[in-house]
Amino acid sequence: MEEAYDVLKSLLSTKASERMIAFAGFVVQPEENGADREGVLKIAASHRPDGSGYLTLTFIVDTEDNQDVRHHLAELFKESDQQVLRELMGKEVEMLLGIPLDCMARSQTFFVQELHVYFRLLKGQEKRLLNEQVIPALRKILLCSFDSIEWLTEESQKPKIIPPRESFTLAPEEGTSFKALFNRWFKGA
Repeated sequence: MEEAYDVLKSLLSTKASERMIAFAGFVVQPEENGADREGVLKIAASHRPDGSGYLTLTFIVDTEDNQDVRHHLAELFKESDQQVLRELMGKEVEMLLGIPLDCMARSQTFFVQELHVYFRLLKGQEKRLLNEQVIPALRKILLCSFDSIEWLTEESQKPKIIPPRESFTLAPEEGTSFKALFNRWFKGA
């Protein structure tokens, strides 16, 4: 007898094992006359034995359950194609893969998109590549402003005890920014 394959469970398992190295808050104005939307960019790195590898950029934007905002964000990310990013980032970029995760989000309040950027040499170059190439390219393509990148330490990457489900929430409390929420979760601030 075949067992049903749970795609969401598989995705969550994969995301849980990523090596998160940094995060950054950002603001995007999704519509011509729309309000700014706050988001957070989660950055993970995966290395191959030869030093090449890829950065996983997971974008989470609070849409406040507005379907027009969600649609506009999806259109912005469609424009972040491989050719445009390669031109903006240079020859070090091997490939770009966009993965819309929005359809798997349990909450319609958040827009979730992932980009995988593959580099010929990544190991030891993450900070330089992110600061000098990736973030500037994303600013141009997505028309958003980024806060400075918050780098995680080896200590902050160690497994932590997750609180019981009823006390854990993805939504920030009133007056709390996504960046402050990520600081609390991952840096213990």
